[in-house]
Amino acid sequence: MIKVIENGNKGVFQHGQSTQNIIFDLFGVLVIQESPHQLQQRIARGLRGPSIRPVNLAGTLRLLQLCKDSGHRLFALSNLSIKKYNEMLLSPELNSLLSFFDDVILSEMTPYKKPDPSLFAYLCDKHNLNMSDCIFIDDQADNIDGAHMAGIARTILSQDFDLERIRLRLFEFGILPFGKQCDIDLKTGRA
Repeated sequence: MIKVIENGNKGVFQHGQSTQNIIFDLFGVLVIQESPHQLQQRIARGLRGPSIRPVNLAGTLRLLQLCKDSGHRLFALSNLSIKKYNEMLLSPELNSLLSFFDDVILSEMTPYKKPDPSLFAYLCDKHNLNMSDCIFIDDQADNIDGAHMAGIARTILSQDFDLERIRLRLFEFGILPFGKQCDIDLKTGRA
């Protein structure tokens, strides 16, 4: 299920108007934790690496590249632990995904944790962002509520890992051009 939530500010955002900042949650939107069963199967096959993996590597890289190609800054805001994040950096796939972000803010690095509106304010203050120029994408409704309380009106609740629907919602917000695609080199993570 995916919902575009505008926090009651209908008519404020005009189609085609450019938002410069897209804030993604990592866990549950772009990456997923393997189940214990999946982890055991991978280890039994002699495969190593972090237990966190992209939901759909090619689709995720395409979406992030389209956002970058459209001139938008990308940020990740996550309650993921520093330990798990460091594990992600060891994976070439996840490292290529993370390379698209202008900054990754982990709540463990701050005094705040999502859904606390102060975490959103922290990110915006750190990068001198206007909350009205931000879109927040998360898989948890309470985190969406926290973004709204902080002043980020445009949000996307994505609970089904459907990256194409996220892309379509970004088009509806006027953030991405309709139908534009890009090919991704999965080795480099770039178009």
